[in-house]
Amino acid sequence: MGVESTCGIVRTLLEPAFRPAELLDDLSNLIVLIAQTGDEWTSTCDLVATHVLPLLRQASVRLVEVARKGPSAADGIVVLQDTRQPVQLHPDPQKYGFYALSDEHRGNGVLPTLGGNRTCSAKAKGVPLDTWRATHLGSARYVHAVGYNAEETRRIATDSSVTLGGRRHPIYPLHAAGWSRARCQGYLFGLFGVWWPKSCCRQCFLSALMSCLDRESDGR
Repeated sequence: MGVESTCGIVRTLLEPAFRPAELLDDLSNLIVLIAQTGDEWTSTCDLVATHVLPLLRQASVRLVEVARKGPSAADGIVVLQDTRQPVQLHPDPQKYGFYALSDEHRGNGVLPTLGGNRTCSAKAKGVPLDTWRATHLGSARYVHAVGYNAEETRRIATDSSVTLGGRRHPIYPLHAAGWSRARCQGYLFGLFGVWWPKSCCRQCFLSALMSCLDRESDGR
């Protein structure tokens, strides 16, 4: 739901030349996956619902929204929606019955990770996404488009080594196109007239960092 992922999805929907060769012309084999942490800003979800979901509906693209069911991977996941006609997202863990990252932090008495391996992201996003793919795609080969930008070569070097025995073929369309985060933001602003925020949990240090950067850009 962040800047680069949203930019990549929107370009895929609107620009046939941006699409990987494996995508069918009618986009019937495209799956957009979203993982809810339980702590995403509702304003970000509202932007997705207002600007991106209508494009998905128009093209009948399959959207799958997942979250963790409990603190352990063995608890499984909650599929919040699996539809080609999405109208909203489901960020509220109490209302929609899933396990929030902040619940884990409170239960363990810890603060969000400030660096290193970012295990919070791996648990709250990676686990439910990987679980869904393993369950529904099984041993089938698939292309996994990841929204790393032109400045994230180090992240790509790590991610590209995960091929799951050849089943997963990762690609990085924004990086290949040379698009920076700033260019992605400008593209979305040109389409929708809003500055797209970074997707992050409300308690994350990145939330405070982006707030400071926003104030600086506004001259405050």
